[in-house]
Amino acid sequence: NSFYGPVVKLRENTSATQAFSIRENPVKNMLTITLKDADLKNTLARIVNSQGSVVQQIIIKNNVENIDVRRLSAGTYVIQTTKGSSRFVIAR
Repeated sequence: NSFYGPVVKLRENTSATQAFSIRENPVKNMLTITLKDADLKNTLARIVNSQGSVVQQIIIKNNVENIDVRRLSAGTYVIQTTKGSSRFVIAR
């Protein structure tokens, strides 16, 4: 018996590249994002796995935000913000 959940399409939003950048991709332990848009300060960011589940949420407080992703498995993820989303890979 197999179970298939809903299909979720994740696409990279080009506006995200104008709002923030990801330093060092693939990531090992810390995901570092650098804000290019000050409006992202004090907003919620979500990390979504390849199945479309939210696995971590953070409030962006600084222009350079370090997010601990050590508890996440290796794989492809998307960080979603109010200004767009961007894909990153965790490699161990």
